[in-house]
Amino acid sequence: MLLLERKVVSAITLILLLAGTLTLAFNIRAVKAGGGTVYIRADGSIDPPTAPILTVDNATYTLTGNITSGADGIVIERDNTIVDAAGYTIQGTGAYPYKGIDLSGRSNVTIRSMEIDTFSYGIWLDSSDYNSVIGNNITGNSYFGIQLYYSSSNSIVGNNVTITTGWGYGIGLNYSSSNTISGNNIGNHYHYCIGLFFSSDYNIISGNNIINNGSNGADGILSDSSDYNSVIGNNITGNNDHGIWLRGSSSNTISGNNVTANHVGIVLSGSSDNRVYHNNFIDNSQQVIVYYSGFANVWDDGYPLGGNYWSDYNGIDLYSGPYQNETGSDGIGDVPYVIDGVNIDRYPLVSAVRLLRGDLNFDGSVDIYDAIILAGAFNSIPGSPNWNPNADINGDNIVDIYDAIMLAGHFNQHSP
Repeated sequence: MLLLERKVVSAITLILLLAGTLTLAFNIRAVKAGGGTVYIRADGSIDPPTAPILTVDNATYTLTGNITSGADGIVIERDNTIVDAAGYTIQGTGAYPYKGIDLSGRSNVTIRSMEIDTFSYGIWLDSSDYNSVIGNNITGNSYFGIQLYYSSSNSIVGNNVTITTGWGYGIGLNYSSSNTISGNNIGNHYHYCIGLFFSSDYNIISGNNIINNGSNGADGILSDSSDYNSVIGNNITGNNDHGIWLRGSSSNTISGNNVTANHVGIVLSGSSDNRVYHNNFIDNSQQVIVYYSGFANVWDDGYPLGGNYWSDYNGIDLYSGPYQNETGSDGIGDVPYVIDGVNIDRYPLVSAVRLLRGDLNFDGSVDIYDAIILAGAFNSIPGSPNWNPNADINGDNIVDIYDAIMLAGHFNQHSP
């Protein structure tokens, strides 16, 4: 007992030390940026009046035009303000305004706690790096809620991206790598919720709620010709086409997701060397499809960690061991879950995956990497620049010592 208490205290101490270090680093970075906070007020004025904000499409400082960042290192933050294109036309054509907020070519800009409605693109990033889009309501936009184009190292965290009209996409990445899309609510779109296209590699898609996309062709997550992405710990539910679709995409990790009540749980088309494990595939009309023979993927994390939970798996669990020939059950089915000749879950789980509290990066273990994530979000609340909803373990809208204690209590635990 004493040893356990020492481990807990040591883990908490480490978390707090990391929190102090990372908070200092963040503050220094903000000072270097030098732009301060830009408030777009309800009457359309800008505070401070000399703030580096420009507008386009013949709009002035009003809420019905497009807002374009004119400098690096600023914060665009809500102050009883809605950026709303309703009733606004471009040069009398009746067309939707093109972009709500445009960060083309800008870096270290934060868009926080805004409401962005009824544009073609709610937020547009083009050749834009190290920006943060945090805690915004983005709704009713006709094409994309958020679009990234040749943009890297951005954080899209804790936003509500809902109800697009027309083509209706949620968050799209083209030629964009090393971005984090985490803790967002994304739903009610005509087509995909999150799309990765044209070598959008090394992105992290984690902890998002992706639900209720209503038409044929509505995918939860679509990866097209994009590799080395991590799709981890998402809730993907009620999409009328594919929950997850990998198309010509390789070496991605799909782990810890709840994929439930979609038309097809997961589809791999011309995709190989992906790792798919510790997911729950529950009550999808069809659990899995692999198109084209010969494209092999890995569907488990070896023994004894196991593979995925498939609600249509009918095997029994009487034996254990790497070859399932030893006496005693082990939570793994005795026969594999066969998808095709080269795609086999060798160790299907007989009960749903239990996602660990404190596993903030959803890699199946609570360890120092989770402590670092919590430290980076320490003392944050929704809307803070460093807010990470995954780090709010107890769900009270603040990342504090109580979350650190919960993480420490699960330290060195593994799932399933």
